[in-house]
Amino acid sequence: GREDILAAGNRNMYQSLQSLGLQVLYREIPGTHDWDTWNKMLPEALDWMKHLCSVPLCPENTGKINETPQGCPIMP
Repeated sequence: GREDILAAGNRNMYQSLQSLGLQVLYREIPGTHDWDTWNKMLPEALDWMKHLCSVPLCPENTGKINETPQGCPIMP
């Protein structure tokens, strides 16, 4: 949340990643680092992760575990 003790560091990281030209999804909601805030955002975060896991990182991704696609800009 906005009042979280870690919020300033999160904002700095977001700005640093943006300055590198990376696309970053960043949201803040009112609250602190507590279960009330986590309970509000956890369902949305899990839905986002579920979607992220269903999208191949690269067109060449075969989906095989421990296989790095050739020419993938994200994976070494």
